[in-house]
Amino acid sequence: MKYELAAVGLVLLLLAGLSMTSSRVALSEGAPNRLAPGNFLPVFQKGMSFASWSTDFDAANSNESLRLLRLTNTDWVAICICWCQDNFTSTEIHPEFNSPSNSSVAQIIDWCHRLGMKVMLKPMVDPMDGYWRGMIPGSTAWFQSYANFINFWADFSQEYGVDLLCIGCEFSANDNDTAAWESIVAGVRARYTGPITYAANWTNYQEIEWWGELDYVGIDAYFPLTNETNPTVEDLENAWGQWANSMDAWQATVNKPVIFTEIGYRSQEGNNEVPWGYTSMPVDLQEQVNCYEATFQTFWNRSWFYGFYWWYWETDPNAGGENDTGYTPQNKPVQSLITNWYGEIRTIPEYPASVFVAVLVATSLFCLCCFSKTYVRRFLARARIEQKSNVKHNA
Repeated sequence: MKYELAAVGLVLLLLAGLSMTSSRVALSEGAPNRLAPGNFLPVFQKGMSFASWSTDFDAANSNESLRLLRLTNTDWVAICICWCQDNFTSTEIHPEFNSPSNSSVAQIIDWCHRLGMKVMLKPMVDPMDGYWRGMIPGSTAWFQSYANFINFWADFSQEYGVDLLCIGCEFSANDNDTAAWESIVAGVRARYTGPITYAANWTNYQEIEWWGELDYVGIDAYFPLTNETNPTVEDLENAWGQWANSMDAWQATVNKPVIFTEIGYRSQEGNNEVPWGYTSMPVDLQEQVNCYEATFQTFWNRSWFYGFYWWYWETDPNAGGENDTGYTPQNKPVQSLITNWYGEIRTIPEYPASVFVAVLVATSLFCLCCFSKTYVRRFLARARIEQKSNVKHNA
């Protein structure tokens, strides 16, 4: 009997444990992830990018805009800060007239936390000559300047309780310098105890060899989708499926949770063809909605995927609107779509199905052994009793 009870008890414990760990509900609801070093716990991030192109984050406008953002069920905000270098070959990184002040960044972090939203701090660097940051070549002098820049924000993040730090953004021309970036990571880790990521451009995220040093894989996901100016959601899902399947196979080789550190679509006809681009095409609010819907449908339930940061929510609470062709979802139909999706609780297996199968098989074998042992003992006991009975009867 004691073996049967032990087996039943074990089964109940395993089922209870699986029911507690078989979904990421708690994680998708924003469970804390600033744990002791080495105890990183990924969380699903219902995110939005937030940026200011003026000198500071204006307190009145920014605070109201973020309050409205919270009503969309967004629970993570990527606060984007831009410093500059004179041209794409310069080696000195510095704040410019349109870089927000440190005090305004601290204020906006505090306000996000008060509203119940977590913060990913995303410091970025742009050349002032109009070249894309992805063309900045790596050099010893540049990496030294970059280390000073990102270490400053690592100290800042530690001081002001930032929940996730993005240590770089779209440096496609130099993020193949593994040794240099490992040194950057070490400097950040020495100053900041929270999780870190890097925002790789969609064109070369699979070529980076130092993902193992980070907590999340970050992708700025401006993947081109169809060649159509008015695609259906189904068309867009089919296009996304090819990119997602490639990402799925690659993710298995790095075994890291993936987030889209930036993704967005303009409310403009044909934007799905070149999501990173600016064109003179007319307003198309429905295409923006369709692109968001297809993206949510494609990635929401993939077990390795941990969230979106849409580009972008502006500091002006009245931004956007039905005549706007820009990226912001504010005051457009897509804002309601975001609210609905972000109101959902994501419940997907915490572990691959193979793990469940292995646990169930092991449990079944254990139970079988326990029950078999019990029944064998009972059979032998009954046989001895019958033998004694036969002996007495024959006597």
